[in-house]
Amino acid sequence: MSGEERNEQHANTDEQVPSSGENATFQAVANATDNIQSAFTTLLSGFQQKLQMTQSTIDLLEQVLKNSVQIATQLEPNEQGIQLTVTIINTIQMPVPDVQCCVTFDSDQVHWSHLSTTQESLSNNNNIKGGRNHEEATSIFDATEAMLPPLCKHVEVLQIITDRTIQCNAEIRLHFPGPVPETTIPIEHTFGIYIIDQVKVPLCILPAKLVKLSRFVFY
Repeated sequence: MSGEERNEQHANTDEQVPSSGENATFQAVANATDNIQSAFTTLLSGFQQKLQMTQSTIDLLEQVLKNSVQIATQLEPNEQGIQLTVTIINTIQMPVPDVQCCVTFDSDQVHWSHLSTTQESLSNNNNIKGGRNHEEATSIFDATEAMLPPLCKHVEVLQIITDRTIQCNAEIRLHFPGPVPETTIPIEHTFGIYIIDQVKVPLCILPAKLVKLSRFVFY
């Protein structure tokens, strides 16, 4: 090997070996990258925790709002058929806006019409905005966006008419906006219409001994 070739090989070897300054620079860049990655991981973890806390808070608020509205039904026969009384209670001190409600039956032989609607305030505080005391109100089944005042008992009386004596299931569906835009809180209440609800004459059920006695007396 000539002298020139040895010199050229030696020069190439010198170029491939980093200097101490370059090593320090590379190490500093690597450390900075690790620090940035660690900071990003910590930030992402904190963001995920806050997101989970936010979702938990939203879920809790939705559950509170859902539990604050209660629905009850009562059936009793009348001359036209069956009277259905629907009681909706707002148990919190804030109004429930944009309420929509409907009633459905699993039989096409059941029809209903509206009789009356009243609202009653459950609070003695007259300063509660929207509170009413035994006043007529707009039917929640007819209005597109009704409102339940705070601490309010909303009573709907409906007339149920059946084509014949039948037994069927029914459901009341109510919903209103949730705490997050474009979300709704649904509330369902199911009940049944039974044969006994359509009997206009009260039934008298006697003990077995009295039944035997009545047979003896009358027959």
